[in-house]
Amino acid sequence: IRLGKLSIVVSFGLIVAFMALYYQVFGVIAGLALGLNLLLILAILSILGATLTLPGMAGIVLTVGMAVDANVLIFERIREE
Repeated sequence: IRLGKLSIVVSFGLIVAFMALYYQVFGVIAGLALGLNLLLILAILSILGATLTLPGMAGIVLTVGMAVDANVLIFERIREE
């Protein structure tokens, strides 16, 4: 579980750093939105008293990945326009 938490922190940090370097200001904004997304997920889990298992952590990592994919699609669409 400790390594699972570490993987979430490392993956989130690398994603935010890459987006900030590649997309500049929009990447920072997207990184803040991703952080808020993770914070809300963990807050709701703690309010409900849910146990965070390894499959749950994998789901959180996949949620971050899908959010990044959506941000990339939006940014590329903005560049095309």
